[in-house]
Amino acid sequence: MSKVILLGAGGLAREALDSIEACQRAGQDIEPIGFIDADAALWGQEINGLPVLGGLEWFDAAPGRREIPLIAAIGSPRSRQHMVREALRRGLRFISLIHPAAHISSWARLGTGVVVMSSTVVENRAVLGDFVVVNALCMVAHDVRIGAFCTLAPGALLAGGTRLCEGVDFGIGAATRQGVTIGSGAVIGGQAMIVEDVPANAVVVGVPGRVMRYMTPAWEEE
Repeated sequence: MSKVILLGAGGLAREALDSIEACQRAGQDIEPIGFIDADAALWGQEINGLPVLGGLEWFDAAPGRREIPLIAAIGSPRSRQHMVREALRRGLRFISLIHPAAHISSWARLGTGVVVMSSTVVENRAVLGDFVVVNALCMVAHDVRIGAFCTLAPGALLAGGTRLCEGVDFGIGAATRQGVTIGSGAVIGGQAMIVEDVPANAVVVGVPGRVMRYMTPAWEEE
């Protein structure tokens, strides 16, 4: 079977492992062999029957390890961006993970290293950028554009034509009105309703959504 390693060893990585097992049941050729995480306290531990192999240095220790692809399974957009950049600097490669119970339109376009969980719908001409994570039960409507490293929490609802710039952290059960734009590095609180454009790095909560503060440091564009 084709081996793969999960980048991250937190809750999202365990959910990604569930998605891999669903892919195996659907007949896909994929075999997870462990987790990579920056937290040295986790190294050597076992999670869901698989070892935490170490940090990214693990790939340097033996020939052939660099050929094993990674799945970017870190929930935080900022942490995911940092770890993915470090992995790419080392010449490592990534694959996408799409749960077999997700619906992806044949007219949608997905970037590199995307993770899409169970029961999510990605509709006609939606675009998911590189290293986007879409959790379970999300709705990504027609013509939505999601920038690199964004995270959609479970139950997120993006109306047609919504644009998320890079690194947006979109909260559980939050939703947008058609055609709004959310700036890079913004954080959208759970259950918020976004009815107008959101500035970069803003933290937005409530119905309708309102800016409470700004993230520091600002999101670092690719």
